[in-house]
Amino acid sequence: MTEIAVLGCGWLGLPLAEFLLEKGYVVKGSTTSPEKLGVLAEKGIAPYLIRLQPEIPAEHLAEFRSFLQTDVLVVDIPPRLGTQGHD
Repeated sequence: MTEIAVLGCGWLGLPLAEFLLEKGYVVKGSTTSPEKLGVLAEKGIAPYLIRLQPEIPAEHLAEFRSFLQTDVLVVDIPPRLGTQGHD
């Protein structure tokens, strides 16, 4: 069975992860919020606490590697709602 990891299960990534579950995929989902781990698990999404940093702390490296062991990786980090990106 195909496994898909969604990096960023926020306002856009969570509905995508739920859709993929409905289609029969095994889904991993990441969040930066410890409080949201239970929400992901309750929906059937394998939860991962991942914060992208220049250097990933050693104690989080195994979890990050496990998250990346997948058939497909979707990076879903959209701009925050209500903000406009200007250079």
